[in-house]
Amino acid sequence: MDFEFDWDDANRDHLGLHEISPEEAEQVMSSDPIELEIEDHPRDIVRIRYIGETRAGRILIILITWRGDLIRVISGWDPPKSSTTLYLSRKASDYGTQT
Repeated sequence: MDFEFDWDDANRDHLGLHEISPEEAEQVMSSDPIELEIEDHPRDIVRIRYIGETRAGRILIILITWRGDLIRVISGWDPPKSSTTLYLSRKASDYGTQT
């Protein structure tokens, strides 16, 4: 499924602080990521945290919100080992293999 993203200097720069490119964030969101948590945020904004991987195999956590039909990437970071293990285990089970 193709998604459209809401990018501006603010969210591009914020990802850059975590050494993540907008392209990597888009790849994660387009690669059947696993939803980790839904957060209610002040100002009635719902933020959703996903874990997934880029085409190069980099596993990332991406925090998004929806703006209409657009995905607004808020932030992203490298996951802790426990989240990486969870992701790999879940993906292995989806494909009928074990880790």
